[in-house]
Amino acid sequence: MRRTTYSFRRIGAAEAAKIRPLRLHVVTVTPGETVAGMAKSLPFESYAVERFRVLNGLASDQGIEAGEKVKIVSEDK
Repeated sequence: MRRTTYSFRRIGAAEAAKIRPLRLHVVTVTPGETVAGMAKSLPFESYAVERFRVLNGLASDQGIEAGEKVKIVSEDK
């Protein structure tokens, strides 16, 4: 724990201005969309599909259907 606290530092105004919060959005699945396709829109470089599945309570073999509501994470617009 102590090592983690040593990595904290103040950030400057320019660096702070670049930070954009992530927000949770509920969207409606359109025809032809897939779990993998929706996961590509997430702002995560690793495990995007797995994160999308967890976020939406989907099993590893479960898909999505048009008209269904799902949660995604994106930068605030």
